Amino acid sequence: MIHFNSDYMAGAHPEVMRRLVETNMEQTVGYGMDAYTIHAKDLIREACNTPNAAVHLLVGGTQTNATVIDALLRRHEGVLAAETAHIFSEQGIPSVFGFAHQSAICLSA
Repeated sequence: MIHFNSDYMAGAHPEVMRRLVETNMEQTVGYGMDAYTIHAKDLIREACNTPNAAVHLLVGGTQTNATVIDALLRRHEGVLAAETAHIFSEQGIPSVFGFAHQSAICLSA
């Protein structure tokens, strides 16, 4: 069964782990000014065919969900999510922002 509760329920992809081990002892500047972050932003711009786009990376799924929901939904709108979705089961983001209600649909039915 595939669970959507949290992205922390599974281990990292082996390639991610390999690269982390390779770069673990490197010292880089922080706050998004390191070569890895700059390269990642360039790759995103390239993939989106938007060379001048402002790319902002967030540190995790909860912050990303909160940011997107806050930007896209009006106060009277809600979120539809699978009952196993992280945003519905653990984050409670819709109620944090004061949306009218939380709704869930079951994808396994």
